[in-house]
Amino acid sequence: MVGIPYSGKSTFIRNHPTLSALSVVDSDSLIEKRAQAEQTTYSAIFNREIEAALKYRDWHVQKLIRQQRSFIVDQTNLTRIARAHWVELAQKHHYRIVVFAFALPRDESQLLARRQQRADKVIPIEVLADMIQAFEDPNESEGFSSIVRVDGYA
Repeated sequence: MVGIPYSGKSTFIRNHPTLSALSVVDSDSLIEKRAQAEQTTYSAIFNREIEAALKYRDWHVQKLIRQQRSFIVDQTNLTRIARAHWVELAQKHHYRIVVFAFALPRDESQLLARRQQRADKVIPIEVLADMIQAFEDPNESEGFSSIVRVDGYA
């Protein structure tokens, strides 16, 4: 998955019959579970829990590779550099790499509307703006088997 926060990546996975059957690897799930257990929000514990969540994500990936199972990396993966790690790992283990690339919002109001729906997970506007600025559209030269374009704001 490639897309800024609130672009619909996780929702797309849940609503897509083929994808929802695969294992999903992310860092958000662990943080969300811990927030729920503590009766707080994702945003409130993010800084404290992100390192543990990333370690868990990496452990989960290695487990799935050992089991030779297909999986989805549900993260922003906004830049070629951020995606390179996943592409190299997948190629090393002979995985077919399909990327779902979510379009940037056509205007700020679309993004703000999605952000307001997620009171539990508030990403500062400045951070979102930086992410939009950093976004690099994926292309085949990165090593993908195919790229599926998704307009999450349609």
